[in-house]
Amino acid sequence: MGVIDPQAAATTQARQRYIDPADVVDDPGLSFQQKLAVLDHWQNEMLALPEFDAESLLGGARSRLKEVLRAKQALLGSAQHSRPA
Repeated sequence: MGVIDPQAAATTQARQRYIDPADVVDDPGLSFQQKLAVLDHWQNEMLALPEFDAESLLGGARSRLKEVLRAKQALLGSAQHSRPA
């Protein structure tokens, strides 16, 4: 039987629990790395969809990707502001 990584398990559960990317960013129960992993996973998943080919971006998928990218930007921005100078 393999060893279960608690960080990886928490990240997987978070991906399944949230719908809105902003909710991931706002969850105080997730570490910065877990939040980033969830958002990265969603971004990569969406970019792998067939509707993301160069000729036919669908509005819904494109809009969802924008939500994920905005959430990542907010997360990364908050991390920069919380670092000591």
